[in-house]
Amino acid sequence: MSIVRFRQAAIRPAQVSEGHCVAADGQPLAASPALFADLEVTEWRRIVLPPVAGKGGDAGEGGEELLVVVAPGPVDGLRLRARAVGSGAFALPPAVAVLEALPRTAEGSSIAEAEAVRCAARAADRWFPYEAPRSMLQRDLVCALETATGFAPIGISDDFFRLGVDSLVAIRFAMLVEPLSPAGVTLDDIFELGNVQRLAERLGDEVPRRST
Repeated sequence: MSIVRFRQAAIRPAQVSEGHCVAADGQPLAASPALFADLEVTEWRRIVLPPVAGKGGDAGEGGEELLVVVAPGPVDGLRLRARAVGSGAFALPPAVAVLEALPRTAEGSSIAEAEAVRCAARAADRWFPYEAPRSMLQRDLVCALETATGFAPIGISDDFFRLGVDSLVAIRFAMLVEPLSPAGVTLDDIFELGNVQRLAERLGDEVPRRST
């Protein structure tokens, strides 16, 4: 049974929303509780970070969004991210953090809160960032993996094991990847490398450098 606490929060350019999601026009989304169907979530926050000039890509930069949930038990962050995108509450896949309690940070500072959330979630191995493909090969590999797993969206750093890639899925994925590279990939490559980013590097990918 879902246990969700709702509380309105002020809408600001750099905002923290508690217990509700907002659309681009700042209006609450009535369908947002569906995000937590069948999950024992006691509290949740949507952290919207302001764009940073000259930066982008990593969680916490470039105006990205974080979905933070407080849950006493295990929550599959990758599937929660997929729900968030499917609900229409997020224009882009958010990074997801699953915590037992919210960290204390400076009030009104979305950047400080986001950093505290990332540190706490990483320490608990419950941090699920989203990294979009940055090259054609990465995009093709993500597309092949989404087809093989039937799961989307997938980021380039998402762990294959957490995505449920077993031997049968790996075989389907390898067959889809074969046309993308003359050398192809083996099952050992898939399980050893563990995510799209490292697999693309093994296949000789040249990723454009991010601006600094």
